[in-house]
Amino acid sequence: MQAETRSNRAPAPFAVDDPTNTLPCWLDVDLDALAANVAAVQQWITPGTQLAAVVKGQGYGLGAEEISRAALAAGAQCLAVARVHEGLELRQAGIDAPILVLNRTDPAEADLAVRLHLTVTLDGAELARALGDAAARWHRSAQAHLKVDTGLHRFGVDPERALPLARDVAAIPGLAVDGLYTHFASADESDHAYTEEQIKRFSHATERLASAGYSFPLRHAANSAATLAFPAAHLGMVRVGLLLYGVSPSGYLPIELALRSVVSFRARVARVMELGAGEGVGYGQTWRAECPTRVALVAAGYADGVLRRLSNKGVALINGREVPIIGRVSMDQTTLDITHVPGVSVGTVVTFFGEDGDAQLDLHRFAQQVDTIPHDVLCAVSGRVARVYRRDSRVVRVARLNGTVDA
Repeated sequence: MQAETRSNRAPAPFAVDDPTNTLPCWLDVDLDALAANVAAVQQWITPGTQLAAVVKGQGYGLGAEEISRAALAAGAQCLAVARVHEGLELRQAGIDAPILVLNRTDPAEADLAVRLHLTVTLDGAELARALGDAAARWHRSAQAHLKVDTGLHRFGVDPERALPLARDVAAIPGLAVDGLYTHFASADESDHAYTEEQIKRFSHATERLASAGYSFPLRHAANSAATLAFPAAHLGMVRVGLLLYGVSPSGYLPIELALRSVVSFRARVARVMELGAGEGVGYGQTWRAECPTRVALVAAGYADGVLRRLSNKGVALINGREVPIIGRVSMDQTTLDITHVPGVSVGTVVTFFGEDGDAQLDLHRFAQQVDTIPHDVLCAVSGRVARVYRRDSRVVRVARLNGTVDA
């Protein structure tokens, strides 16, 4: 089998002093490609619209600190995270850009949020009062955005409750509510009807608030999918996560938006073996050779991010060719049928998703093998896997999400 859409050329070799030479598996992160994608998205969105780089979940598993720095340097105006402690980690890393906390903030976290200059999401008066109290203690303004639930039915205030909440919030000294926003349920679907309905609901909520004297300097609604498909939802800011990595949530990318692949998940061959007909591999011997077969043992398993559901059904790239995963994926190791791939030996690089020379196994296809989405795949890569950051094809940092740094 061969990888689709690209040629069969082997990947360029890594440098002799490349630190990945000693790693069993790693995520390759191309910071130049990420910067190019930020620039491309900025060209795509409505002029005057800000770009918030969504770096929740450790930057979708790539490492929030490095992704944040690269996105901001490339022109993103602010960052967005899911939780207060994610904002804390970025502040501790020395990042002072505006940070919006998208999910619920507990009133007990208000003091920390104000101290760190985090903008939190409001959906109730209790948090608003806690923010006002914290603002008084720290002698500074507390920052918040009001979120309206227009149909996702997950987090936010119901549209009919937005005006009463705005009245309550306006009476709290020291609390500045500078933003109004919502989130879409199905902007990545081919049927646009529900997203268009949500846009109308948000517009009506905005108009109702404005008619009562409550206006907001910044309104935002578009995630990555809506950034691509709904220009009317660009408003004052778009919140882009997956798109930064060159991946569309729907699998479709307009040809005018020339995004680059940012991330590849790689591992090294730890053993090459010859199996005779009838011999099996792995736990349960769920795969057996029908004829003499050459097998590669790869030093990555489900504890690293090679999903166990790929057992006997997934594929990987090796020397620019697509090969099947055989047997059960174990915690630390995976086996591949390399019978038809020459030149494989201990240390040869395997790519589970991403680019291998001119061959590519993109995140969407990798995810579809186990009926999931690219977001899930990226977040499943564990903290023990090294993140290798490159600029100009050279390694600039190696780190793990468990806090250890190799270089």
